[in-house]
Amino acid sequence: MLLFPAAFLGVLNIDEWIWFFFWALFIVVFYEHFLDTKHYSYRISHRVWCGIVFGILMSAGVIASFLVTPELIDIQYAYLLVGGAAVLPALYTMFRYPTIIPKLIFLIPFFFCVYLAFELIALHFGWWSFDGNYVSLVTILGLTFALEELVIWIILGSAVVAAYHELLVDDQR
Repeated sequence: MLLFPAAFLGVLNIDEWIWFFFWALFIVVFYEHFLDTKHYSYRISHRVWCGIVFGILMSAGVIASFLVTPELIDIQYAYLLVGGAAVLPALYTMFRYPTIIPKLIFLIPFFFCVYLAFELIALHFGWWSFDGNYVSLVTILGLTFALEELVIWIILGSAVVAAYHELLVDDQR
């Protein structure tokens, strides 16, 4: 049951926006508290504005596409394409600042356990399902979900969020 049943453009519920914010915040707080402890700074990188402007422009583009020609955003394997595109800046960050790679890798096992459990619970209770086009499906404990969900969100999601944080907000150390 949703707290706010209204969906933005009939697609994305407000609850999902709130969840996404807290998902990213949980990763950043965990990363900063447990892994990025060698220094402390009150400064936020000037690059944060690049991320904000890029996010606003991408959102405006998707909304405009939806309003003008909705069939334009009906993309085959959208999870793979959008998720893969989201991983690219994180890869750039890792290659540009290789000292953060061990910290990012250290995030993966903890969040893998948390988000795999969350995924299986959500599927068990029918909170979501995977009815679209996916590269492949994975079945664990009798529950089936997209391979993209496993790789992009459950395995790589925490490292990608922390890499974005390092690139756009933190000091890249």
